[in-house]
Amino acid sequence: MQETADPYSALGGRTLQLFWAFEMRLVSPHLLLLLIGSAIFGGCRAPVEPFLVLSGPKDLTRFEVRDGEDEVIWAMSAEESQNLSAIYYGVVPEGFVQIVPEGGTEPRELEDGEVLVTTTVTERREFEHIGFASGTHAFRASHSEMRNLE
Repeated sequence: MQETADPYSALGGRTLQLFWAFEMRLVSPHLLLLLIGSAIFGGCRAPVEPFLVLSGPKDLTRFEVRDGEDEVIWAMSAEESQNLSAIYYGVVPEGFVQIVPEGGTEPRELEDGEVLVTTTVTERREFEHIGFASGTHAFRASHSEMRNLE
């Protein structure tokens, strides 16, 4: 195999050479720059970890987050129950409609350590989790209660 001049040779040798080969063969440089630029400058904010992981998939009909003042800061509901196994703060799953904040705007970022209460409603039960914000989009429950709705 004939070696070609590596345009990144001054920056670091073989590792970058492999990247250059990937860039040229699989992804056009223009598309790659567009994707990187969109992620950096487009305000891309994908939650890394779930806000709440449910013990096995649950048929949810409503979910809300309240702050320590008992003010609802994010809520969503579904006309028909939806099977979910995790909830990501600010991300409205298919089949749900965001109720709070109105107009579909993003809920405010959480303050690390602030007290939060979540209510998760299924067809038969309501779960309340009390805990704390862990960063701007995560939750750590410290206490849970369940009530039957039937």
